Amino acid sequence: MCHAITDGITCCRPSGNLPRACKEFIVSLRVLFVCGTFELAKSGVADYINCLARELTRQGFQCVCIALHDPYAPPQLPEAPLSWQLHEVPVRRLSSRIPWGGRAEFLEQVLKALNPDWI
Repeated sequence: MCHAITDGITCCRPSGNLPRACKEFIVSLRVLFVCGTFELAKSGVADYINCLARELTRQGFQCVCIALHDPYAPPQLPEAPLSWQLHEVPVRRLSSRIPWGGRAEFLEQVLKALNPDWI
């Protein structure tokens, strides 16, 4: 199966091997996952995102996850800034007890700072 990705780059995977141009394109992709909660083993969405983000990271993508309405997170905004990292999936969990305005502002700052390719 072949997929045209961008600017004439086509990625085929008939034998499981990707062309070099495709690998270089994938390494540059940054994916931001946004979900409600990131409590593993209590949220199927969190479990799925965790598995997907780890696999994408293993394949060369850079992934970050933000949980916007997490009842299991402490009720203060995270202080540590987010950044793209190789081989890790940074996660920030925003408590459901933080006013929506504060959570929206945090997400806006993250979007401006990280400039993800996919959300």
